[in-house]
Amino acid sequence: MFFTKQANIRKTSFSRGDWPNVILHGEKELGKDGNNVKVLNDLAFAYYMQQDFDRSLKLCENIYRINPKPDLKTQAKEIGPRYMRHHEILAEMYFSQGRDEEALAICKRLKVLAGIFSKKHLIAAQVYVRRGDLRAAANEYAEMAENCPDHLTEAGGGLKDLTKLDPLEDLPYQNLYTLYVEHNRLDNVISQLESLCSAVHVDMDSLYTLVYMYYFDGAYEKEIKLLHEKAVAYPDNSHLHFFLAKAYQAGREFEKAKQHLERAIVMAPQYADRYASLRNELASNVDRSRQALEAAIHQDIRERRPYKAIEGYDQLLSMDPEHQPYWIGLAQAIDLAIEQEVTGGDLEKAFEHLDQLELVAENYPAVVKIYANRSKQLTPRRIAYYEDLVRQGGHPVGELNQMHLTLGRLYTQAKDTGRAIQHWNTVIKAGGEGRAEAIFRLASHLLHSGKTDVAEPYVQQFGSVSCDSQAAKDWMYELALLSEKAGLRNQARNLYGKLLIADKKFRDVAQRLAALNQKGYSEEIPEGVMVLDICESSRMMDLYGDEATNSMKNMLEKLMFPIFQTHGAKFHKSTGDGFLVTFPRVDQAVESSIAILREVGSYNSSGEGVAVHLRFAVHFGAIRVRPDGDRHGTNVNIPFRVEGLKAENLIEVEGGMRPDELPMRDRILITEAAQQRLLKDNTFRSRYVGMFELRNITGAHKIYQVLMPETE
Repeated sequence: MFFTKQANIRKTSFSRGDWPNVILHGEKELGKDGNNVKVLNDLAFAYYMQQDFDRSLKLCENIYRINPKPDLKTQAKEIGPRYMRHHEILAEMYFSQGRDEEALAICKRLKVLAGIFSKKHLIAAQVYVRRGDLRAAANEYAEMAENCPDHLTEAGGGLKDLTKLDPLEDLPYQNLYTLYVEHNRLDNVISQLESLCSAVHVDMDSLYTLVYMYYFDGAYEKEIKLLHEKAVAYPDNSHLHFFLAKAYQAGREFEKAKQHLERAIVMAPQYADRYASLRNELASNVDRSRQALEAAIHQDIRERRPYKAIEGYDQLLSMDPEHQPYWIGLAQAIDLAIEQEVTGGDLEKAFEHLDQLELVAENYPAVVKIYANRSKQLTPRRIAYYEDLVRQGGHPVGELNQMHLTLGRLYTQAKDTGRAIQHWNTVIKAGGEGRAEAIFRLASHLLHSGKTDVAEPYVQQFGSVSCDSQAAKDWMYELALLSEKAGLRNQARNLYGKLLIADKKFRDVAQRLAALNQKGYSEEIPEGVMVLDICESSRMMDLYGDEATNSMKNMLEKLMFPIFQTHGAKFHKSTGDGFLVTFPRVDQAVESSIAILREVGSYNSSGEGVAVHLRFAVHFGAIRVRPDGDRHGTNVNIPFRVEGLKAENLIEVEGGMRPDELPMRDRILITEAAQQRLLKDNTFRSRYVGMFELRNITGAHKIYQVLMPETE
C-alpha cells in the first residue's frame, strides 16, 4: 500500500514537472525494487531535467544492464512509450560525451518506433554533422519531417542549418524543396526569397536557397537570370558560376556549363575537388548526347530532312563549338535546306538560310565555295524580291529599315556601292531600328574607300550609339580600328573609350587606347580656323591672265602674312584660291580677317592693280594635327563649307536675314561655335544670318556675320 501511494505521487509529480518530488518518491520506490524500469525511467528523466547528468546516466545505463537489447516494439506494448524516454536521454548524453557510435546505435534502434521520439533524428543528425557527413544528416531531417509531422519546423530548421554549413552540398536543399512541395509552401517560400534577393546587399544563404529552389523546380531560366545578375554584383563569388554550370547542364547547354565551371575552378582552386564531380558528370552527359545526336543527324541527312539535321548540329556545336567537321556538316545541311526551299518556292526562307550559311563561311574556308555558289544563284533574285517589297510600301519603319539594310548588303556583294549607299542613307534619315547599323556600314565603306573627311561625320554619329548589344560593340570596335588607321585619332579614342566604359575587358580596347597616346599619331588641339577665299578667282584669271593673277596673290601674301604673325597664327597654307589659317583663339582669327579686309579695301581704293574681293569663314573646334603639321578633320571642313554659302540656301528664321540681305563678298561669316567664343569679348559685333545645311556635315547650322567696325 505504501509503495502504491509513492508510485501515484511520483506519477502525479511527473505529469506536473515537479522533478524534485519525482526524485524523492522515486528513490524510495527504487530502494524497494531496483529493477523497476518505469521507476528508473522517470528518475533518469527527472535527474536529467535537474541537470544531474551523472546520476541520470547511471540510471539509464542500469536500465540497459537489466535489458541490454530490448525489443523496442515489444517494450512499447508492455510499458508504453511513456516509460521509454531513457533511450533518448542516454543517446543525448552519449553524444555530449563524444560517444557518437553508442549514441547513433540507440537512435537507429529507436527508428522502429517510427513517429515516436523525434529526438532520435536530431541526435543522429548532430552525430553525422560532427562526422562531416551532411548527406546523412539531411536524410535524418527528411525522415523526421516524414515520420514526425508535429516537428516539421524543427526538421526544416535543421535542414536550413545544414545548408549554411556547405552550400555546395545539394541534398539538404533537395530535402527542403521536397518538404516545401509536400506541404504546399514552395510558392510562398520562393516569393519570400525573391523579395530578400532583390535587395542591394543580399544574404548569401537566402540567395543559395532560392537558386536551389529554382533548380529543383526546373525553373532554369529564372535561375540563370538571377545568377548572372548576382555574378556581376559579386564578381569574386566562384559558387555562383558553379551553380550556373549546374543550371546550364540541366538545360543541356553543355558548352556554357563548361565555361562557367572552368571559371569557377580558376577563381577558387581550393574548391577544385568539389567542383570536379560536376566536371565528370558533365563530360559523361556530353559524350552520351554527342553520340546520340551524331547518329540521328546521319539518319536525317540520308532521309533528306535538313531542318532536323540543322537542329542536331546546333546542339552538337553548343557542346563543342570549335569542332570544324560539325560546322562543315551544318553548312551542308543548310545548303540542302536552301535547295528544297528554292524548289518549293519559299524564297524568303531560302534567303534566311543563305544569311546563316554566310556566317559559317566567314569562319570556315571549306564552306566558302558552298556559300559562293548559292549566293551567285540567289543574289539577283533576292535584290528583285526586296526591291519589290520596298516598292509595295505599307511596312513599319523597323521592318522597312531591315529591307534597306539587306539591300545595301546585297548591292555591296553585287559591286554596286552607289545603290548600297542610297539604301544606307535612307535608313539613317528614317531613324529607328537599324540606324546604327546603317551608319556603321556607310562609315566603314567610306573609310575603306579612303574618303576620310566624308566618313568623319558618320563616325562621329556612331559615337552616340549605345553599346547595349554584342553587335553594337563589334561594330564600334571595327569602326574604331578603321578610324585609327585613317588617322581619325580623336574619333577612334572616343569609340574605344565608350567601349571600355561598357565592357572593361572587351578585346584589346584598353591597350589600343594607350597606344593612341604614343608618338607617331596625329594630335588634336582646339583652334580657331579661318578660311579665306578670293572671289571669282577663275574669272579673274581668264580676264587678266596668269601673270596678273599671280601678282595679285603675291600682293595678298605680302599683306596677310605679317597680319597672321601679329595675331599669333599657328599654321597657314595656300588652298589654290585662298588660304587656311589657324589661331589659338577665335578672336585672333576674326581680328586678322577684319585687318585683311581693311588693307585690301585700301589697296582697291588706290587703283594700283586689279580689285580684289574676299570671303572669310571662321570656326572653332578640335583640329587634327598630323606629324607634318597639316590640319585635317571635320572642324577644318566646316569653315570651307561656310565660306561659300549662297543666299538661295539660306533657311530663314526669326531674327535672321532675308536672302537678299546676305552679302556675297567682302564678308566674314562665323559658325555658332565661334560666335559663342566671341560673346565673351565685347570688341566684336555680329548679326544672325540664319540656318544652313552644310554638305556632308550632319544637321542645320546657325551662321552669323561679323560686322566691320566702320559699319557700326
